[in-house]
Amino acid sequence: MKRAGLYIDGFNMYGAICESGQNHLKWLSYKAVASRIVRIEQPVLTKFFTALRGADPDQDSRHMAYVSALELEGVSVVMGRFKSTQRKCKLCRGVYLAKEEKETDVNLGAHLVHDVVAGLIDAAYVFTTDSDLTGAVRLALQARPGLRVVNVHVKTRKHCKEILGLASEGFLVEKQGLSLHMLQGCLLPEALSRPDGSVIRRPSQYMPPGAAGREPGSEPDALP
Repeated sequence: MKRAGLYIDGFNMYGAICESGQNHLKWLSYKAVASRIVRIEQPVLTKFFTALRGADPDQDSRHMAYVSALELEGVSVVMGRFKSTQRKCKLCRGVYLAKEEKETDVNLGAHLVHDVVAGLIDAAYVFTTDSDLTGAVRLALQARPGLRVVNVHVKTRKHCKEILGLASEGFLVEKQGLSLHMLQGCLLPEALSRPDGSVIRRPSQYMPPGAAGREPGSEPDALP
């Protein structure tokens, strides 16, 4: 059977879910998503590309809880970084420091091309609407004749027309939309146990609407 790899731009997916206003979808299981959308091939690897902002301890705690939960279900998490850069305010002309995400797109593109060249996959499901990945997708398609690429996006955003445009060059490129209703059925469990017996719990901000009857304070303070 043909093999599929999933390559997920974590911040792109996070942004799309934020735009939906349904925060509980941030506690998303990509193993469950793969079972819904990968029909022709067998999923053999899933890679999630992200970076730790390092600006807000509460936000970082939720982020790392999610990363740990993904790793428990077999997802390979590839971390980039944030770099502090100086920017000038257009209104007051003052200079301030801003955090800028680095390496996530490069890491995703590099892993995609590597896995294709190494013969690890026959199809790539690329979760992004970012056109910056078009070059890497083209290289992967050139390296493996017959490779099938599926551009996956949450339906709150449009697909990446630049990646889909590679079909006009004779490559096998398709699109797959993820509805919010479908994602609702692909959430991680409320609690996951590590091999050492410790437990990862869903942050309270990600509580599904139907679980609102839980008593306040039932979630640990470490995962706000």
